[in-house]
Amino acid sequence: MNKIYLNGKETEVKKDLSVKEFISSQGLDNKMIAVAINMKIIHKNEYNKTVIYEGDKIEIVRPVGGG
Repeated sequence: MNKIYLNGKETEVKKDLSVKEFISSQGLDNKMIAVAINMKIIHKNEYNKTVIYEGDKIEIVRPVGGG
């Protein structure tokens, strides 16, 4: 298991997990989110081949409507 930080909270994930697999494991729809790892935005076409490593700081955000 790898320890990572998701939106500032420490959590554990299995090793060799791709961003796409991680998003699915969190029950998120990748159409309505943005992902950054260590302050670098990951483009949707890179989700499948970008691997999450020990100590990575992952931020996942969703657009929120309002006025």
